[in-house]
Amino acid sequence: MTTGTESFLEKEVQKYPSLEFHFMKSATKTLVYYEHEERNVFASGQMFDVIATKGDIQPEGFVVMEHVPIVVESQPLFENGWKIDARTFPQDTGSQAIRILKPTKGNVYIVMMQWNTEETYKQWKITDSYTQIQEQIHKPAYFASRPFTHTYEMKEDED
Repeated sequence: MTTGTESFLEKEVQKYPSLEFHFMKSATKTLVYYEHEERNVFASGQMFDVIATKGDIQPEGFVVMEHVPIVVESQPLFENGWKIDARTFPQDTGSQAIRILKPTKGNVYIVMMQWNTEETYKQWKITDSYTQIQEQIHKPAYFASRPFTHTYEMKEDED
């Protein structure tokens, strides 16, 4: 994934017509995400290994990315917990997809969740399932520093 101006990123992805890119917008930036075995196609992008997945990323929706800095000693425990939790991620609550992303460099994992709308995400936040996932993300023994969250709206491709 990488961030940049929308016009620049649109030009960059045109170089790779065989890849499926997902554009996401926040109030301050545009992010492009793709899943493929190839090396990073972006000069300044971040690469991740997908360690757990459920559902398909949809062209529309609300995306929540929990950035979780994990100390090296706790990484195997964090990863193993998510391999189980991602499979049980509820898809009957307006959720569309989840990805647990391990950085190829650094220690900041990303728990990326896609929802139908921001409202379905807010409704999920008052459930026991949300509490369980927050407990998994926010175990103090994991932290190298404080976790933080970014949210995005999917931007449909205008081909």
